[in-house]
Amino acid sequence: MIICFFIAGACGGADRIDLSADGSSFDDGSGSLSGGEAVLEELSFRGSSTLVLTKGESKELRLSVMLSNAVTYSNITRLFDGPGDLADGTVAWFSNNGEVASVSEEGVITAVGPGATTIEATLGSKSAGINIVVKSTMVALSALKFHEQFVESSGWDSLSLKLDASFSDGSIYEDLLPSTLRGMVDCDLNFSSMKENVALISQTGEIWPVANGNAAMRLACGDLADAMTLRLSGLSEREEGADGEIIRSIDVTVDSSDWVVGDVRTLLCDIEFNTGTVSGVSTSFVSPAGSVGAVSWSSSDESILTISNGRADLAGYGEVVVTARFEDFADAVVVNVKIAPEEAVSTADRFLGDDDEYIISYGENGGYGSHLFPEIVHGMPQTGGTHVVSFGGGGYLLIILNNYIIVDGPGVDFTIFENAIQSELYGNFAERAQVYVSEDDYTYFPFDCDGYDPEEVYAGCAGVMPVNATENPLDPEVSGGDSFDLGDVGLSNAKYILIVDLDTCVTDDPTYYDLNGDLLCAVSGEQGFDLDAVAILNGLNE
Repeated sequence: MIICFFIAGACGGADRIDLSADGSSFDDGSGSLSGGEAVLEELSFRGSSTLVLTKGESKELRLSVMLSNAVTYSNITRLFDGPGDLADGTVAWFSNNGEVASVSEEGVITAVGPGATTIEATLGSKSAGINIVVKSTMVALSALKFHEQFVESSGWDSLSLKLDASFSDGSIYEDLLPSTLRGMVDCDLNFSSMKENVALISQTGEIWPVANGNAAMRLACGDLADAMTLRLSGLSEREEGADGEIIRSIDVTVDSSDWVVGDVRTLLCDIEFNTGTVSGVSTSFVSPAGSVGAVSWSSSDESILTISNGRADLAGYGEVVVTARFEDFADAVVVNVKIAPEEAVSTADRFLGDDDEYIISYGENGGYGSHLFPEIVHGMPQTGGTHVVSFGGGGYLLIILNNYIIVDGPGVDFTIFENAIQSELYGNFAERAQVYVSEDDYTYFPFDCDGYDPEEVYAGCAGVMPVNATENPLDPEVSGGDSFDLGDVGLSNAKYILIVDLDTCVTDDPTYYDLNGDLLCAVSGEQGFDLDAVAILNGLNE
C-alpha cells in the first residue's frame, strides 16, 4: 500500500458572487454601520422564504440589512449598530402562532406543534416575515390543486394565486401561499402560463396581465398537476414600458444548499427597478411600469447542470456557477451539486461490520480492547468508556468499507465516535486523531485538524465530542461524536478511512492529568485515541 497525502482545498458552501453593474454592493457580515448618512432601507431573511421543521426542532434565524447606499450586512440576529432611524439597534421577534412555533429574543425558533405560521422580525421602521411549517414527520404530497379554478380580472394589477394540498398522513391545507407549500414538499413546485401573450406567471404564483383573452395557468409538482383558467377582459391600452424606468439590480434567490444529482430545480430571481421590485422571476415577467422582459440563465459547466426555460437539471457532481442576466445586470451563486445517497440494504451496513476490513498499528501504551478487535468497533456507539479499542500514542487504524461506502451527499457524510469527555467537574479529555479519506487506497486526503488548539476546540479532529449513545447515531445534531463532510476535501466518495492518533499524551496537554493532578493518558494499554464506532450518513451500496 502506498499512501500519498495531499492537502485539498475545501469546496465550501454556496458562495455569493456579486456581479452588480456598479459594484457598490458588498456583504462583510460585520453588523456595523458604514457609509456616512445611509439609512436602513430593507430588512430581509437570509435563504428560503419558508422553513419546514419537525416537531421539537430548533433553528437560528438570521437577517440581512440593506442600507440606502446599497451596503448590505448579514448574519444579524439581535443587535445591529445601525443608522440614525434605528432607536436602539435591537431586533424584535414575534410568532403569529406560539402553538406552532415559538421564537426567542435571539431569533431561535422552536417547532412546537404541527401547522403553519409566520415569524416576524422588526428593526427600526422595517419588518420582515418568514413562513414556518411544522410537521410531525415529513410526509408525501398526495393531492395538489389551485384554490380557485377560474379567475376573472379587468385590471392591470398583478394577481396572487393560492393553493390547496393534501398529504399522505391525512393532513389537508387550504389557501396556501406557494412559498409556504414550496417548503413543505420534496418535489419541485413549478408554474407556467399556456398563453404568455395573454398573461405571465412567476414561480411565486403571481400573475401579470399582458392582453385581453383567456389563458390556462398550469401547476406541477412531481407527478401531480393542476390547471386553472384566467380570463382578462376590458384591459385598456398601455405603453410597453414607461419613460424613466431603470433597473437597479437582479438578485438570484434560489436556495443553493443541498442540490443533488438527478434533481430538477426551478431557478428564481428578484429584479429591482426604480418603480418597484418583481419577485420570483424564472423566465418572462412584466415590470412595474408594464414592460415585458425575460431573464436569461447560464451554467458554467453543463456536464453538471443544464438550464432550459428557467429550470435546472442536475446531471453531475461538482461545483457550478449559475448566473441570471437581464439587460446589463447579472447575479450568480456557486452551487455544490451533491451525490444522491442510497438507502443501505440493511441499517447495519451504516456501521462497521464483519464484511469491512481493518489494518491497525498500535502505538505507545496502546492495545486496550485489542482482544475483542475488530468486533468491539462494530455496530452503533455505546455508552461508557470501555467499549473501545485504544490506538496508543501515534497508532492508527485503516478501515476498508466493503458493503456501503461514503459519498458526498447533502450535509455531513460520516461520524466517528470516541469516548471523549467534556466536563466542568473533571475537565476535558479529548485524545485527538487526524482523519484521512481515500477512494483508491493511493491518495489520502486529510481533513484540517487543529489538534493542539489552546482553546481546546480542536476543530476538524476526531476524538473531541462526547458520544450521546441514547440518541440516534445517524442524526449528527444529537448523536455526539465528530462529523465530517467529504466536500471539505473535494472528494466525491470514500472507501477508505484512515484514523491516526496525534500522540497528544504530553505533560502540557489537558489529557495528561485530571483536575486533581492524577495521571490520565500515559497508562499502559490505555493511551491514545479510543475508537467506539463509525456511522455512515450518506452512502452508496457497492
